[in-house]
Amino acid sequence: MFELDRVRRAKLPPASIAVGVVTLIAYGLEQIPELGLLALGGSQRAPIWNDHQVWRLLTPVFLHANVMHIAMNGYSFVLLAPFVERIWGWARFLIVYVVSGIAGAVLSSRASDAFSVGASGALFGLVGFLIAAAYAGTHKHEVRAIVRGTWGQGLFISLGLAALWGFRPGSNIDNLAHLGGLLAGGGLGLMLVETEENDTPTLVMGIASALAIVAAFAALGWDARERSRYDAILKEALQLFRVKDYEGAARCYEQALVLRPRSPFTPAICEAEGEAYLAAGKLDEAAITLERAWRLNPTPTIALQLIEVSLRRKKPKEAQSWAGEWRTTWPGPVSVELRPELGNLLGLAPDEETRAAIAAIGS
Repeated sequence: MFELDRVRRAKLPPASIAVGVVTLIAYGLEQIPELGLLALGGSQRAPIWNDHQVWRLLTPVFLHANVMHIAMNGYSFVLLAPFVERIWGWARFLIVYVVSGIAGAVLSSRASDAFSVGASGALFGLVGFLIAAAYAGTHKHEVRAIVRGTWGQGLFISLGLAALWGFRPGSNIDNLAHLGGLLAGGGLGLMLVETEENDTPTLVMGIASALAIVAAFAALGWDARERSRYDAILKEALQLFRVKDYEGAARCYEQALVLRPRSPFTPAICEAEGEAYLAAGKLDEAAITLERAWRLNPTPTIALQLIEVSLRRKKPKEAQSWAGEWRTTWPGPVSVELRPELGNLLGLAPDEETRAAIAAIGS
């Protein structure tokens, strides 16, 4: 029996066990109806690169879409992770697993808009590491002999089928994550494949990899807490608006903007804050907030409110300028009732019959 074969069967792989436990816990959380894969940290372009939720480059490694997904990856993990850890140590295993998983998520999220979860990028990183070990390591001949055996054949067949399945039209398998993980694992293998005792730099990188996992989930938990506060503040703002506490509603909207300034709802919240300030008679604050909303998402509704603010601030030239902006965003007919001063400015003043009808309804 090869020396490395004896080693891989003898040592307890604590890091592999820990990663497996975290993965199972994450899958258990997925079964809670109120939670979803996106909320639990799934990878996607917009949250990562637009909202800067960088923890989503690592948390997807521990998430899986369904039982079949976790079973397939679990089979490969049980074959790969203890093997690598027992021979090259927990630090090298964690470095390769974490960095390869991140590399897979980076390539996947930058090159496509696909939503992605799963450990396969990290698993392909371990495969890349083994390929490097079979050609560059001190014990490359022993590694080759082990990989060529029944163990290696089963492993490469399962991962090969996963990769091939990813090319099938309509497949949900993320081959970009596979490729990113494989390249990262191979590159790391060329640097870390020697089997001597762990040196200080490798130990430091291994500890950093373990802390990266903890930090990613801590950031995810913090984000969930902040999102809960955000939702509660918006709910309070809506209630205050309904009871006509417009200044209170505006303050709540401002708190929400401070809490999550890059939310996709930011333009709508800016507009709602401006509307609240306008209703409260805080015209300067309304102008500032509505102009911010306009810069984020110019709409005819915002332009109308800015015209109203300008008229009430007695700035006719400014009102005319916003009237021009309104015409560029809404050149068609108007389906809302406008007060005469505003309607005249836009060239949409109602005729006498319409005014009489509006007056009759108001009385």
